[in-house]
Amino acid sequence: ELLKELFHEARSPILSAHSFFESLGEKHRRVERDLCLRAVWEQYFMADDRIFSEGDTCSSMYFVSRGDLSYTFSAKAESARPIDLKHLAKLATRWKYVRSLSSPRALEVGEQMKRGDWLSEPVLWLTRWEHMGGLWANSDGSVIIIRAESFAKVLQNNKSALIDATIYARCFVEELVTRESNEFLSDLAEPDETLSSKTRRGFGFIGKSFRLNAGVGPW
Repeated sequence: ELLKELFHEARSPILSAHSFFESLGEKHRRVERDLCLRAVWEQYFMADDRIFSEGDTCSSMYFVSRGDLSYTFSAKAESARPIDLKHLAKLATRWKYVRSLSSPRALEVGEQMKRGDWLSEPVLWLTRWEHMGGLWANSDGSVIIIRAESFAKVLQNNKSALIDATIYARCFVEELVTRESNEFLSDLAEPDETLSSKTRRGFGFIGKSFRLNAGVGPW
């Protein structure tokens, strides 16, 4: 119990940057403590380490705990999709130039990652997810990872938390499917202003009905 409390105190503040985990801690504190012990790990890296590459099979969600990282994205997989000027303008406001994975002297389109930022959330809610870009370290640091399989096992032990998570998952997948038909997908979280109100409210949409064709969750 002491170890569980220590892990919770160390890891919960970073996880709570995400509205789902913040709500989970408020409504299901015991489940959140179990997650911090049984499904959450710390991964350390050194400058110039590659955390993952585009196309790698993903098994965990990532939270930046310490250090400076760059996420780079290639649109080659989406090259067959027509892009209008409005879409290009939207991408231009989001993506910046960061140091290249292949050459320190080159620049690629991407985004700088800081403490509290997260990546690859879909792996928690889908049966399969591949990294859509690459993540690498500009400095020494660490990330907190949530392993999807362990995350599902912890939730299965609490019926109430599992119901809440399933409802959130359905909303998330519904929104992801909509996003996929309109723009490039990446491992990054969407900016708050682009998220639908029902997803931002965490568990506030319980009771709403959903119709989905996509599989939900690794469980």
